[in-house]
Amino acid sequence: MKQTKLLLAVLFLAVFQSAVGQDFPITDGTVNTCGGLFYDDGGTGGGPYSTTSYTFTICPDNPEDVVQVEFFAFSLWTSPNPNNSDRLFIFDGPDATANSLGSYTGTQLQGLAVTATINNPSGCLTFVFQANPNGNTGGQFPGWEAQISCTTPCATPIAASVISDPVPSGDEQSIGVCIGDVVTFSDDGSFAQPGFEIANYVWNFNDGTVDETTGPVVQHSFDEPGEYIVTLTVVDDNGCSSLNLDPLQVLVSTVPIFNVEQDFEICLGATASISANPESITWTALPPQVVAGMTFLADGAGFTYSTALTFDFFEPGATLQSCDDFLGVFVNMEHSFLGDLGITLSCPDGTTVSILNWPNGGGATYLGEAVDDPLDLPGQNVPGIGYTYTWTPTATNGNVNNQPPNVVTFMNQAGFMDTNDIVPEGTYQPDGNLCDFVGCPLNGSWTLTITDNLAIDNGYVFYWGIDFNPEYFPDVTTFTPVIGMGSDSTFWEGPDITNVSADGNAIEVTPTATGTFEYTFTALNNFGCEQDTTVTISVVPGPEADAGPDLVICEDSLQMAGGVLGVPPPPPTCDYTLEMMDTFGDGWNGFSVTIVQDGVTVGTYTFNTGLQSTATIPLNHGSTIQINTQSGTWDSEVSYNLVNPAGDVVFSDQGTILSGTPIQIGQNIWSGTVDCQPESPDYAFQWSPTTGLSDPNIPDPMVMVNQNTTYTLTIWEVGFPECSTADEVTVTIPPEADPGQDNEIVVCYNEPEFLMTDSLGGTPVLTGEWTDAAGNVVGTTFNPSDYPDGANFTYTYTVTFGPCVKSADLTITVLEAGNPNCCQTFADAGQGGIACDLSFTLNAQPTIGTGTWSGPDGVSFNNPNSPNTVVTVPSPGGEFVLTWTDNNGLFCEESDTVTVVFMDPVTAVLAHTPATCPGECDAIAILTPSGGLGAYNYNWSTGTEGLSSEERTDLCAGELSVTVTDEFGCSVQANTTITESPRPAIQVSVTDISCHGLCDGQIQVISPDAVLYSFDNGITFDVAPFTEDLCAGNYQVIVENALECTNATTVTITEPIPVDARFTMSPNPTTWDETTIRFFDQSIPQPFESHFWVFDTTQVLGTSTEQNPTFTFPNTEAGVYPVTLCVESSEGCFGCVTHNVIINETLSIFIPNSFTPNGDGINDLFKVVANSDEFKDFQMRIFNRQGELVFITNNINEGWNGAYASDPYYVSDMVYIYEVRITSTITLETYKYTGHITVLR
Repeated sequence: MKQTKLLLAVLFLAVFQSAVGQDFPITDGTVNTCGGLFYDDGGTGGGPYSTTSYTFTICPDNPEDVVQVEFFAFSLWTSPNPNNSDRLFIFDGPDATANSLGSYTGTQLQGLAVTATINNPSGCLTFVFQANPNGNTGGQFPGWEAQISCTTPCATPIAASVISDPVPSGDEQSIGVCIGDVVTFSDDGSFAQPGFEIANYVWNFNDGTVDETTGPVVQHSFDEPGEYIVTLTVVDDNGCSSLNLDPLQVLVSTVPIFNVEQDFEICLGATASISANPESITWTALPPQVVAGMTFLADGAGFTYSTALTFDFFEPGATLQSCDDFLGVFVNMEHSFLGDLGITLSCPDGTTVSILNWPNGGGATYLGEAVDDPLDLPGQNVPGIGYTYTWTPTATNGNVNNQPPNVVTFMNQAGFMDTNDIVPEGTYQPDGNLCDFVGCPLNGSWTLTITDNLAIDNGYVFYWGIDFNPEYFPDVTTFTPVIGMGSDSTFWEGPDITNVSADGNAIEVTPTATGTFEYTFTALNNFGCEQDTTVTISVVPGPEADAGPDLVICEDSLQMAGGVLGVPPPPPTCDYTLEMMDTFGDGWNGFSVTIVQDGVTVGTYTFNTGLQSTATIPLNHGSTIQINTQSGTWDSEVSYNLVNPAGDVVFSDQGTILSGTPIQIGQNIWSGTVDCQPESPDYAFQWSPTTGLSDPNIPDPMVMVNQNTTYTLTIWEVGFPECSTADEVTVTIPPEADPGQDNEIVVCYNEPEFLMTDSLGGTPVLTGEWTDAAGNVVGTTFNPSDYPDGANFTYTYTVTFGPCVKSADLTITVLEAGNPNCCQTFADAGQGGIACDLSFTLNAQPTIGTGTWSGPDGVSFNNPNSPNTVVTVPSPGGEFVLTWTDNNGLFCEESDTVTVVFMDPVTAVLAHTPATCPGECDAIAILTPSGGLGAYNYNWSTGTEGLSSEERTDLCAGELSVTVTDEFGCSVQANTTITESPRPAIQVSVTDISCHGLCDGQIQVISPDAVLYSFDNGITFDVAPFTEDLCAGNYQVIVENALECTNATTVTITEPIPVDARFTMSPNPTTWDETTIRFFDQSIPQPFESHFWVFDTTQVLGTSTEQNPTFTFPNTEAGVYPVTLCVESSEGCFGCVTHNVIINETLSIFIPNSFTPNGDGINDLFKVVANSDEFKDFQMRIFNRQGELVFITNNINEGWNGAYASDPYYVSDMVYIYEVRITSTITLETYKYTGHITVLR
């Protein structure tokens, strides 16, 4: 917009000039003219001006007129250091000693007219152009162009303006707003001189916009952060412009850096974390201290690149005073080979410091995320991503070439995956001493030089700069908006937010559907700006597990077929690439690389000429490979990379020249696993259960089980276990193919016929076929009675189901008749148990023959032939083995035994002591058990175990029970009721405070059972029931008896209300004319026994014992007299207060009777002088002899200079009448004075 205005102004002036007058470029000298064009020494048309300084005077060619210069275009360079800006000074007269009309820079005169004033009899204007003392205009600025004319002398109007919306919070006209906020600016009482009116309002918003049409109230918004000094110039109907500056400061908030960290993609069901760390951006009027713009560091061998940062806004001659003031130098760059760089910095006087020496041993380490041309995109020189590296005088962590490895895998700007050691961004220690710059000039060119010493690499410098101590810079505006720390100032908005941090900066989200979701972070700062940023999270389904088809196992193990649904398995073979390089360009000279796969050599690789070569190596997925090397004659020139199918470098050895480390020679230099699908995600596999699996952590393990089993396969992408999915597969052993298990049985000849499958082990199906040892098919049953002489047989049971054929063998031995093992008896004595009262009911099974119970001596059976008889034993019982016998004839008898434990009943006696105090839980109970067998176990209803398990302590009043159980589970419950002792009685007698503020209270306690007393809430105890010297307040009194039982009460000691001495006096303050003062007692509480007054406590002018006395103070001088009143109450309590009596001088004024307003600086004003500031409502009026008012003022400091009130000219020499009114603020008396004043010149 500035350029557009300037061009329009130039076109207009070119036409106007041809019709009106000649051109006047600024020079040293004086011209007399009332027309023409006045411009800078760069000529018309907006060309840049020079740095030459001039003094140029324009006078009217008519002595009755004054010069007016109207600036149609005005643009000078403005430095952050006000002393260094280019300025045009204007003086109201024929030379630079005249009154100043201001100095102007920037666009301050754009669209304004400057006119000589009525106080300038010459009518001339003098212009002094002063260029930047450092000789730099700060860029190409067009200067000015203005029209010269003559007009009536100017009585300069005065401009006044305010910011009316939003209203500034303090006295300063300064506000903070947001980008795009509308600000209202208003006139605030601008005025033209008498006889003129304001005709136009010119608002300059300092952003290239000047509003000359809107009027006294204007609105404007700002589109960029920064400081804007808005000014108002008013122009009267004589064409005269105000020359005073009434700046209005508008600070427009910067936009913060939100520093968002987030998960960009998650799977459905997972939780994503999003956080922001908003960082306010500082705005400063200082120009950038950096050199911006991309500089290419080509593939050179010794090429040098230099860029300069030129400063001109420091004070002329300023130098670097201390090393502490050089904060550092920083470079944002990327480069693919640190080992060939050398970096230096030079100051304006040529002093040079090495930032990074060469050689430096940095090798193939990257600076930033470099694109390693020519390996990626030969000849295209794609810029990478620069990292910022800073070197400071105080760093001690070593230089960039002496840092630990930081291997990073990233996708470079050419679209290739790269893995390399990268120096992290940060602050480092230079090789040279930055303190050598102390004494260097600050103004001038600081030069950064970078030398690329080797080929096969490149890079870019994106920007660099220097940080000096901010105290070196001029006092310029700098501000940083403050973002609130709480969740009401910073917060996130979006769907499915499940957790929010206390400060609102971090959230967790768990989306419930797939898709893309937006989350908006909002930050509020102290400018009232609400600024936000939006991030996006993609929710994907995640990998879908596929456990494969169900399996049926017959005899042999099978292989599972699990995997990720929709993701094919990796190819069985793939090609790796060996990149071979030689720095000299004559091949490897005998050096070679051998690739070994699973112990078998795949190939040996080398090349015989040139800088580089490649070899393709076919490998098997999942195989193990290793690298062996053979030395040649020039190994220092050698380097190589092994690259997988995705283009990732899996191994690199850069050798001596490139890295500073010798190439590795020998066997197994490196080993790894071949990955033929490196671009696919890595998945984790987990089978459950693991029983029967060869490896539960691969997708396709071998499985072998002997029962039906359902396996679950869980799959997730490595690093994202929350995104797991699962699928099931069933491994079945078909029940239709189950022949059971081999078995051998012995049966008697007289046993009944049976189904042979019932005698097999397991769970055989009934659909098989039985065969004998000769392979003949036989029936499914076997009858032992067919073989009275005994026999032996082996049968095979075969089951066929689908592909499964299985069998089991059954061996049968038949015992002959007469075998003693074949008699028929049955003896089952049943279950034993515990008899808690010496008796027990037996539970045997009925016999085939005659059943009989027997046992040791002392055992008594109610019916020895009954399987369910009751058996008893004598005390104290014990463990008894009882026998149940089935007798079924000669030699045919069978017995079974059962063990029963008999014992006396368990009994218990429970005694206790009472609790020592109500509410105390210190009772003790003692248990005495007896009976039963073995050790006892106790189950108490409450309390704490004492010295033994039979003792219970910490018991409260109430019911207590305990269950006693012996080793065999026999138990009994004992009960008792715990009682408690009463608290000691307490009675208190109190003596209150005698006077407010004293501590003479007393407490007496009466308690017959008490042995200890406490008056401080139990902090201390004493045997005395009495305490004294107590202050007013509440006291917790505690008594304690011999059982340590306490009782308490709260006692209040009161005090009388304080004696508050008060009095008033009249008159006060007063003057010499009235020094008799009356005093009035206002003390409380009334009445009082006595009063005592002291008048002037510093020298005791008098005393009184009256309640309301009168006293006369000296009337010869002004002063402050402290008066003290002390009162005594009927209780003998005292209170005193002191107030000051103030006696001032009587108001008087001095009025002169003549003055000489002739401009000689002596007696030029008629003024009234008062002997004190204690007055108000001052007014002075001057009348001529005709009674006309020629002057009036309400300001005693404003004098009359002889000017007529309604005319710009002065009155004649004669006698004038004055009238003065003034009111004393002490006595409120108004004085009126009239008299005559003579004007003499």
